[in-house]
Amino acid sequence: GPYKFIARTVSGSSDFLDMYYGSNHIISYSLNGNVGIGTNNPGNKLSVATAQGTTFSSAHLSLKATATTDTTGRTAISMATSTVNNYGVTLNARRYGTDGSPTFGINMHNNSSGGLEALSITAAGNVGIGVTPGTQKLDVNGNLLVRATSYLGNGNGDQTHINDTLYLGATDSGDSHF
Repeated sequence: GPYKFIARTVSGSSDFLDMYYGSNHIISYSLNGNVGIGTNNPGNKLSVATAQGTTFSSAHLSLKATATTDTTGRTAISMATSTVNNYGVTLNARRYGTDGSPTFGINMHNNSSGGLEALSITAAGNVGIGVTPGTQKLDVNGNLLVRATSYLGNGNGDQTHINDTLYLGATDSGDSHF
């Protein structure tokens, strides 16, 4: 067939087993356990190299569900922070609500298989921190600490300025200040 495997040694590096389809390089396996797709010199456990795409279907890596579960189904990448199960962080895409709208979430696992969703972003662009889903552009359940001067406004020159002094419904001139 058109598939072929070629063993090679790179000076000062690892031994490789490369797979080709005809003359097209497909994948490289190194003796140290690294795998390269689109590259013949993988520097990580999995290296994927391809030109940047501009659409959803031209992503470098695609995780696809073979079946969907409305409102609770997730497609996720988990990153363990321990050798013991259920500790770490999960990046997940899921269907939410009665219409199955896509949402993105970051779950924190502290001896919990499901974890707690610490951050969520809805299809409408609402961000929830400590609340799922966020119902506003920024929806925070908990205390908020701002360590720099911040301006909140409506785009018409009216603003709230937060620094050492809190100005509500006023500009820096201090029409209303507490």
